[in-house]
Amino acid sequence: MWFLTGTKKINHKLLNSTTMYFDYKINIYAIKLFAVLSIVYSCHHTHIMNTQPIHSGSEMLYQYKWNLAELNGEKVTTDSTNNAHLLFYPGKVNSVSGSTGCNRLTGTIELSGVNKIKFSPLATTKMACQGQNESQFLIALAQVNKWSIINSQLLLNNGNILVAKLQGVAVGQPK
Repeated sequence: MWFLTGTKKINHKLLNSTTMYFDYKINIYAIKLFAVLSIVYSCHHTHIMNTQPIHSGSEMLYQYKWNLAELNGEKVTTDSTNNAHLLFYPGKVNSVSGSTGCNRLTGTIELSGVNKIKFSPLATTKMACQGQNESQFLIALAQVNKWSIINSQLLLNNGNILVAKLQGVAVGQPK
């Protein structure tokens, strides 16, 4: 009889250790599940709390020299020395400079919301130019309130109306 009693005790001990092993595994899984859910919740929670406006790809503005290709629906022809263009400088986030095709221009921009842009009145040099689209270009820039970049082209709009199309050339590369 003592043999059976001893066996029952051993089985009982074996049963307790097996139960403790499964309890341990369940606790480990519960801890892992809690950790994963905490990470997922904190990432989701952080995203909800981010209420700052996002400039969709505004860093792209600073990677190119933007040569004027089209103005008010008409293609613009340029030569290699005097082409109208815009440059946005990464170190001067709200600054713009460039050329009207004859005169140099400089000023500031305001980026707000998603793809909204406003050009300040731009200062230009006053050289005499013939046959240039200078005044049309400056008037167009004053009307711009939206921008987008598609296939290395900067599209400047007044609402849904395309005002100017500029072709991007990586800074430091030839036109």
